[in-house]
Amino acid sequence: MKPALVVILWVVTVWRLGSVRDQPWKRSLWLAFFGLAIAMTVTLPAVTRAIDASTGIADLTTLIKHLAGIVACGAVLDWVLALNSPQTMGTFPARRHYIAAVTMVAMTGLFFAIDRQETFNFAELESGDGAAATAYMLTFEIYLGIAMGIASNLFWRASHRKPNGLLRAGMWILATGTALGVVYAALRSAYLLVRFNGSHAPGGDHTMVSASDAVQAAAILLIIIGTSTPPVSAGLRAFANYRALHVLRPLWKDLTAQVPSIVLGTPPTRAEDWMAVREVRHRLLRRVVEIRDAALMLRGLVDETDQETVRTQLRNSGLSGSELEASCEAAWIHTAIAAKKQQRTVVARSATLRPRDSSALEDEVRWLLLVARFYRNPKTSSLTAKPALATESR
Repeated sequence: MKPALVVILWVVTVWRLGSVRDQPWKRSLWLAFFGLAIAMTVTLPAVTRAIDASTGIADLTTLIKHLAGIVACGAVLDWVLALNSPQTMGTFPARRHYIAAVTMVAMTGLFFAIDRQETFNFAELESGDGAAATAYMLTFEIYLGIAMGIASNLFWRASHRKPNGLLRAGMWILATGTALGVVYAALRSAYLLVRFNGSHAPGGDHTMVSASDAVQAAAILLIIIGTSTPPVSAGLRAFANYRALHVLRPLWKDLTAQVPSIVLGTPPTRAEDWMAVREVRHRLLRRVVEIRDAALMLRGLVDETDQETVRTQLRNSGLSGSELEASCEAAWIHTAIAAKKQQRTVVARSATLRPRDSSALEDEVRWLLLVARFYRNPKTSSLTAKPALATESR
């Protein structure tokens, strides 16, 4: 389990390496994973033996593990504080950084005060019977528990400010993962106090250590999963925008063919749309605006009476609510395009499109995708054929 966890941590660390040059809050997240990767790597038996043999300092990997763990905890706090209060990233170093530094200095002093020749299982069990070893470990566990408790509370608060979806789920997962960090610190602290009093943990010392290691692994995995949701969410959103760009193309092409003046610059080809991976959101915004502008240019070509007749037919076909409104708008567009092709003049009583409640791009795209679905429906175009002929006959 531990080697697999180490591999996952290093994969995530390398994957996020590019964020080192980004905003401070992104660097904090990378530093958190880098610290965790170091902390878990030095606990591998081969790495432990190599470091001890090369330095001549017994159990030095234990100190490295805990110092790296403190760095990781501090970085996680920086990241979650940036999510809740971005202005705090400007105050560096802050009080929490001084506390982390003092904790690291204190642990280093306690580490070299421990007679590690007598505490043979110090690195394995992360405990010793002496006061210095117990104080060393309790210092780390107390810092870990407090830091993870604060982080869990902040992640929980941040989840309430995120919309439903992957981002909110990610905050919940992070809150759970850091809460498990508190549980891990509590289990280790209880174990240390029991050992210091000369007793043994219920079920045996190794059982207690194994249980706390399992909690630690679960906490780290949840933190990895939780921090992966923002890029996954961004990727899914980009894919949805890319798909919408192509789905709206037929509707956009039919409208702009009648009023080409509203297209800014040279109309993009289908191949250019396929290649628009990096600028997909900008292209989608232009597509939505041009669809709306083209429809605005065609206002006045659809007779109100004909449009109401179509609305009645669509309602009688079983449509209602947003589907009814979207199908009516699709019918309006069909009729307006047909009228423009036949060069009809503006009608006396024109049917206008109903205003939308939201102007946000996501809401507008969602609505136009529904309109485009009905626009491609042969039933909608057949309903608009009769009103178009009736208008022409007058």
